[in-house]
Amino acid sequence: VALPDGMGPETQVEIMDATGRRVSAPVTHAHGLLLLDASTLPPGLWTLRISDAGRVLIGQFIRSAR
Repeated sequence: VALPDGMGPETQVEIMDATGRRVSAPVTHAHGLLLLDASTLPPGLWTLRISDAGRVLIGQFIRSAR
């Protein structure tokens, strides 16, 4: 995920499954990017809530089975 200007290492990331349950997965900040290791998540629809400095971004992604 490319972070907007002004968002950086202090950015908070929440990962939620389709039922709204929060889960954890390794997240790394690097050069304005948010790197999420989704390999530990089971297949399904996931929601990201990214917040920093009073801004909140929400997005979704699908983790497919291999």
